[in-house]
Amino acid sequence: MKNSNFVRAIALLVTAAFLAAPGIHKNALADNVEGSVSVASEESGAITISNRQVELACSRSDGSIRLSDLNTGNIYYSTPADTAALESTDALNRVRLKSQIILQLCNESGEVTSANSSSLAANKLISIKKDGGSIVCSYDFRDYSIKISVKYTLNKNGFSACIPMDSIECKGSYSLMQVSLLPYFAAADVNESGYFVVPDGCGALIDFNNGKAALGNYSQKIYGPDAIQNASKMTATTQTALLPVIGIHRNAAEKAGSNMLLYVEDGAACATANAAVSTASLGYNNAYFSFTYKSSNRVTMLEDTDFSSSVYMLSNNTPSAKSFTVSYNLLSSDGDYNEMTQVTRDLLKADSLKDDWEKGDRVFIEAYMSVKKEKYFLGIPYNANETLTKFDDCLKLIEKINGNAVMLLNGVDPDGAVGGKIDSKFRVSSGLGGIKAYKKFVQQAEKSGAAVFPAAELVKFNKSSIGYNTYFNNARSVDYKPILERFYLFGNYEENKKYPELSYLIPAKTVTAGNSYVKSLVKNGITGAAPLSVGNSPYSSADGKGCDLTSVMQNYIKILEDMRNKQINVLLKSPAAYAIPYAKYLYSLPLRSSSFSVCDTDIPFLQLVLNGVKNYSTPALNLTNNREEMRLRMIESGSSPAYSVIGAKYADIKSTPLDVLYGAEMDTLSEEILSEIAEYRNVFEATGGLIESHRIINGNLRKVTFKNGTSVYLNYSDTPQTYDGIQIDALSYSLTQAREGEQS
Repeated sequence: MKNSNFVRAIALLVTAAFLAAPGIHKNALADNVEGSVSVASEESGAITISNRQVELACSRSDGSIRLSDLNTGNIYYSTPADTAALESTDALNRVRLKSQIILQLCNESGEVTSANSSSLAANKLISIKKDGGSIVCSYDFRDYSIKISVKYTLNKNGFSACIPMDSIECKGSYSLMQVSLLPYFAAADVNESGYFVVPDGCGALIDFNNGKAALGNYSQKIYGPDAIQNASKMTATTQTALLPVIGIHRNAAEKAGSNMLLYVEDGAACATANAAVSTASLGYNNAYFSFTYKSSNRVTMLEDTDFSSSVYMLSNNTPSAKSFTVSYNLLSSDGDYNEMTQVTRDLLKADSLKDDWEKGDRVFIEAYMSVKKEKYFLGIPYNANETLTKFDDCLKLIEKINGNAVMLLNGVDPDGAVGGKIDSKFRVSSGLGGIKAYKKFVQQAEKSGAAVFPAAELVKFNKSSIGYNTYFNNARSVDYKPILERFYLFGNYEENKKYPELSYLIPAKTVTAGNSYVKSLVKNGITGAAPLSVGNSPYSSADGKGCDLTSVMQNYIKILEDMRNKQINVLLKSPAAYAIPYAKYLYSLPLRSSSFSVCDTDIPFLQLVLNGVKNYSTPALNLTNNREEMRLRMIESGSSPAYSVIGAKYADIKSTPLDVLYGAEMDTLSEEILSEIAEYRNVFEATGGLIESHRIINGNLRKVTFKNGTSVYLNYSDTPQTYDGIQIDALSYSLTQAREGEQS
């Protein structure tokens, strides 16, 4: 206790020094009791608020903030305090380093520019005031006729920075596109070592000062790119950032306890996670969130002429979120990515996530039941739905794997597995025997311990029906062209025009379609469904109010809430954080990141967050290009195995959008699946499936410790490795029981 008081005393002395700096005057602090607020006098140069854990001071002159951890004595600055490092930074970056917010703006000609808060200080266009127990910092970007405020509020583990939507004023010829919030808060200089955790796919680490700055910064839209951008060419295959988090870890030997988790509390659908490593001209490593205020698309005017030009067009929609809010949560002195997963889990639970994990060695099967295929009659082509997998095929597979299966059925309806009408009601193809045959199958499957979920599409379609027309009810990009999802060719990523594009339903119609579908499920006594598109990737549309990213996400949540209220169990594929609380099962969580050049190491961060909370699976193992590696990642992440199957032969899907399903034939796959499932179940029996901790021993060797004391060493290299007396074969793993006194 004495030591704790000493640390607190040192922190208060540092605060006094901060307030006594040029332009900032010392002020007595109120007693440090939780919830109390300490405010500088009107003539002093800063306003200070504090509670038992932290103290935050905001400079009146430039709006910069300083956060003190009263338990450890650590101090974090929004403007780096290392003057030596600042001197080695070039003039442009030095200005940016002193900025608390950076705006991206677009003028009436579609040209983009940026503005930062640092430039406002000299002209006294920054005002600071107390607002109850909070501090409000207001910025007047007078040259652009834009005003914006940031509100700082303390929480028990740190603070939150909030941009209230009603504080944003845009009255001139410039439109606000994006705002970056506290871009250099807690930045690490070139002499520090540590890493950022970024939410790319399964999760990835970016080491400080890794020498990869020339390869580009990390920047990834939370919940996936906005479809309003309407890309006609895919530039790369990437994973989606499914969690609105960023982690900052400094090695304990240098600055114990300086670890932090950034979490988007409001406006996540508009957020982008960013991270950058130091360069010769900018000696800092920084990570932060930026937010899209208006969706945009780059459009080429007068294309294919000598007068062509590229400009930005903006949507008229502004966010329906109440604010852009990020919480900055301080971690313990040992706060590595393991603790970050625990804090993320707690934050998600505070948002409505509940423990829903079923003990057992579940196996996930994605069966493709039918697909539209081009056929000919007297030489005349026509499209017909062809059955690929029968219900009896599924029952035989369930029997072979001894039940305990989770089955996702794609293409149960008459439109097949890809495209067709919006599923405003539950339908079963006549080729499968109709609804009666489906219900009989579900009863038999459930007797064998399986859970069945028919896929439903409530967003993407290419066939009109009453109330859902592919032209009149199509979402629109900023140039008012229809928003389309295209199929792409492997290798060059060019559009595959052989297969029809899918339209996005106008956002206002998605809830209507969802409500109608749920009523149909209830009417037919169906208790499970997989509304796949509502689980991730919200999109915006330029066709009217309620079409911004947040509104669409909220529409998705309404559909999922309706299903939960009607006692319908839900399976979702690679769901985003907003949808995870509503799902019974999570199918196909990514086992990789996007492998962006700036990233250093993949970690199963997403799975560690959800372990013991939800049952989740790998992507289809039989469709991966490195089966051995994916099996190791399955074990490392505590995932259930998953497989995609068809009862037909590959030749039957070769000329359809399902032609990517190489190696999915049920007949030839069964023995391979059974062998892999047996291995998984042996590992599950030994470990119990609940992960205690994860550790990277070296680049290719990992250790996962489970709550029952069992550890698994995984070797990803092509040569055997020995660690702590344990030999692990190449591309293999070794199971061990914990020895007395051993650390995980």
